[in-house]
Formats: sequence, C-alpha cells, structure tokens
Amino acid sequence: MKTFHDFGIEVTSNTGQVSTTCPECSNQRRKKNVKCLSVNTDEGVWCCHHCGWTGTLKVGSQRTNNLHWRKPQYRKPDPVSSSGLTEGSVSWLEGRGISETTAKDCGVHVKEVYMPQSEEVKKAFVFPYYRDGELVNAKYRAGKKEFRSEVNAERILYGLDDIKEDDKTIIFVEGEMDKLSLWEAGIRNCVSVPDGAPSVDSKDYSSKFDFLNEPRINGDDRMYVLAVDNDAPGQMLQEELARRLGKEVCSRVTWPEGCKDANDVLMEHGKKLLAECIEHAEPYPIVGTFTTGDLSDQLIDLYENGLEKGVSTGWDSLDAHYLVRPGCFSVVTGIPGSGKSNWLDAMMVNIAKRHGW
Repeated sequence: MKTFHDFGIEVTSNTGQVSTTCPECSNQRRKKNVKCLSVNTDEGVWCCHHCGWTGTLKVGSQRTNNLHWRKPQYRKPDPVSSSGLTEGSVSWLEGRGISETTAKDCGVHVKEVYMPQSEEVKKAFVFPYYRDGELVNAKYRAGKKEFRSEVNAERILYGLDDIKEDDKTIIFVEGEMDKLSLWEAGIRNCVSVPDGAPSVDSKDYSSKFDFLNEPRINGDDRMYVLAVDNDAPGQMLQEELARRLGKEVCSRVTWPEGCKDANDVLMEHGKKLLAECIEHAEPYPIVGTFTTGDLSDQLIDLYENGLEKGVSTGWDSLDAHYLVRPGCFSVVTGIPGSGKSNWLDAMMVNIAKRHGW
C-alpha cells in the first residue's frame, strides 16, 4: 500500500487526525503555509477544505473523468466532538437576540476550522445539518461573514429533523440565524435553505434546489410559508421556491419597515411580533385571482355611496329610465332603417356638449 508521502502529503504524526498543507493547491495560493488539508492517518484518508481534493491510501486520488451520470458519492463530516460555546460566542449570539439555550437546542457550537476566504484557521460557529439523527453536513461561520460548508457533503435543509409528520405547515427561511430566530420565538416547524439565496446574476441555479427532493417536507396536505430576505436575491429565492412547491400552497411573509429578515425583526421588535409576522403570512399571489382585500376599497365605497350614477342622455324623458355610465355595456336595437345610428349619434353629441366627453 502507498504512503501519504507518495501523494506529496507531509504528516507529522502517524496516528489520529492531523492538518497539513495541500500539495494540490497550496503552492498556488497567497498563503502557501495554511494547513487546509485534513488527514486521518488511522483510516488513510484526506480532504482539502480549499480545493476539494480527496483520496485514500487504498485507491489514491478520487478525481474522475467519467462523464456518465452516477449517483453522487457524498462525504459526511466528522462527528461533533463537543457542543461547547465560548463566552464570546454566547455574547455575540445574545447580541443577535439568540439565547444560549436556543443555540444548544439547535446543535450550534464552536470549533477551529479552516476558512478559505481568509485562508486561515479560525474559531467558527458550527451549524450541524442532520437527517434522521445522522450528521450529513455542517456549515461554518467566522469573522466578518466568512462562510463555508463541508467539502463534497450533501446539501440538505438546516433543521430538517425539526419537521414532524403531523406538521401541516413548513416555514422556509434563508439562513441559519433566521432559523434560530424563529426557534427563539417558539416556532419549531422551520427549515433554512443550505446555500442562501442565488445571486441576482445567476443564469441557471436549478441544481441548487435538490434539497427540495426530501420526502419529509413533501406531501399532499402540506402548506408552506416563505419567510426569506426582503432583498433582490431573497425575492428570487421566494419566486423559485413558490414555483417549485406550487404557488397555490404557499404564503409569503411581509417584514416590518426597515427589517430585511427574521433576525432583524427579532432584534428590532422582539419575539411576539416575529411570531405574528409568520402567523399573518398572506397567500402567494397568483395571476388572475383576487381576494376581498384586493377589492375592499371598492366594496366599501359601493356600500356607503351605492352605484355611481351615469350622465344624462340629453333627453329628460329618457333619463328617468336610462343614464350613460362608463364601464357599462349598452345595446341599441331596432328594425333596419328605424334610426338607431342617428339616435346614437345624437345622444353622443348631447353628452359631448353637456359633459365634455
């Protein structure tokens, strides 16, 4: 069997999990000495968190040029070793309206991980993604909005295991902090999309919605509340989710003035108003359908003032029976040669002179 040295991997220990530089990408980067390659020396496997290079001592590098479709071989992250939160992380979460209890309930913890944006190993929040109690993916957040997910791991919904069979409604949000915000407000039947909203410049992002192929969230009697961000990418996400789930079974949330998402509402207005926003979600608009709310002004005016009267035809004897009102359909009929056109022309002249039509 080959050794790590045969693949250009330098390890300082023969046992356990170690981090080292990646022979595939480190020499091409600005920070060449960052240890972005995780190596499990006991199992003889490795994975680069920067370029995604993986392999095993048994079969070597697992890159392939096979263009034929095959079922993706997803990699699962290492099991959560601890669920600790540092004093600083608890303080930061509380500043966003999230309690330590909520964070722990949702499995959030802190660990040191490699972040490709800064090419450094940093302390980061870990948001674990579970399906049926099994850790499928993990998302990391560090510094000033540095994010990454596990390399080659399956993209599933965050909070998937919080959805129960008897939940008639599922709430979709755009990020993990929004999911935690709804949990803080006592709402459990909520999931977050794994990669946020697509860029407004995206041409084809159909593959990014594979997370919807999940039996747990589908069903004939399911309803969906879309509580995504109030910005251009968020509205793109909302429209795509509604299109795929079915607009007739979707509702959408309107956030208060000045609030972009659920976490903004929690911080600015508190748990009660956040829960009310979800409760008062409105049916997703469908072209050609109207609600009483759409026509309320006209209905109130009709109730208070009655039908708008038309204008005079110019003949007092006829006005007692017929007035001309915009938007109404009138039919002038008679036998041929009885003067229908002459009479209509005369009435039009009367109206033009009296009312300026």
